[in-house]
Amino acid sequence: MEKFGIENVKALVLWSVELTQQIYEKIDNDKKLDFFEALSIIPKALELSKIIKNAPMLKEEWQDMSEAERIEINKAVAEKFDLKEDEIELQVEESIDLVIKNVKYITDTISRFKK
Repeated sequence: MEKFGIENVKALVLWSVELTQQIYEKIDNDKKLDFFEALSIIPKALELSKIIKNAPMLKEEWQDMSEAERIEINKAVAEKFDLKEDEIELQVEESIDLVIKNVKYITDTISRFKK
């Protein structure tokens, strides 16, 4: 039985998939992200601050996540981004990899600023 929900992990996964999609859309034609294209994704990038405030819970939620909760995250991504089944798995896996790689960095950074 899970002790924690998945709302913070889900928010981070959805945010990262959306940001990734925005970046891919901007670089799709010329494979480059020019200055104005980069500026257009700043609002989405800044939304991370809302997610970071809950960073301490990310690790707990991640470690406590059940298979049913993983499926719930996959469904949330599929519904929001209208992806095909194989694309859903890839997007979610990449986002979860991002979460794993960055949760410690985020929580360490927050800890440093709180001192």
